[in-house]
Amino acid sequence: MRRLFFRSSLIHFALGSVFVFSLVLGWTPFAQSQLPPLPTNAANLKG
Repeated sequence: MRRLFFRSSLIHFALGSVFVFSLVLGWTPFAQSQLPPLPTNAANLKG
């Protein structure tokens, strides 16, 4: 019983870490994708 509980808590911990990791991976490219258009627009206006 104790081993089963440890295994289920380990699975929950793995799922939680994967969820947080996917959130970090999902949000950082989104934040980066908001930033690049400004320099390219400035370069296009200069050119």
